[in-house]
Amino acid sequence: MKRDAELTASLLLAAASISIAACSAQGSGTNPGDSVLVEGAQHVIWKNSGGGFGGLPPAGAACGLGNASYDWDVGAGSLSWGVCTVAGNNYNDPTAYSTVTGSRVLTADERTQATTDARAVKVTSNNNCGADKPSLTLEVATQADSIVYGDDFYACLKTYEHYVSSGALDQLGQTFGGMAHSP
Repeated sequence: MKRDAELTASLLLAAASISIAACSAQGSGTNPGDSVLVEGAQHVIWKNSGGGFGGLPPAGAACGLGNASYDWDVGAGSLSWGVCTVAGNNYNDPTAYSTVTGSRVLTADERTQATTDARAVKVTSNNNCGADKPSLTLEVATQADSIVYGDDFYACLKTYEHYVSSGALDQLGQTFGGMAHSP
């Protein structure tokens, strides 16, 4: 009987150790190499705030060309967006600029792709100092917290506490952009 109790205790301890190791292998989303898609992530919000070598919109425009925001509700599997567009290619007319918004539930394949691409975005310790790319950020929100990551293309500016790989961030934006349409 005592031997059975010792064996059960040993098995429980081993199972707990495996669980702890599995959780810590995922990372906190704050250390270099950690994926930003942490356990409990509820929203993944990708933003392009403009900048770089693109042209500026005319004074009075409602938004800047290229500005976009995508909010993936991980649990609901839905994507909502706001993307700056220019009607009729009238780039000099401020009234031609508007933000088109929408939302929809993603298909199972799209959710898999979003998960894969979000998981590929990893925290870096790079200190790049670029000058010709729009300003991109990624916010990952859990029930307890929210972290905004900067694009490591501009890491030398030290605007954010954490930076992520520029290429993976670009890919996630392309993925969300491709999904931002009516079903």
